[in-house]
Amino acid sequence: MYANDGVIYRINVDGSGQTPIYDGNYRSFYFEKIIAETRDGKTEEFDK
Repeated sequence: MYANDGVIYRINVDGSGQTPIYDGNYRSFYFEKIIAETRDGKTEEFDK
């Protein structure tokens, strides 16, 4: 589901899906997790 292009995704608190975030500094209390996928396919999860 990831584009594998370094785009950061936010995961909706209700589990309804991912929304791309193109600003790596973005943080929102509306989302439970932020997941970043690097170009080599590794993922990192961040708390909101």
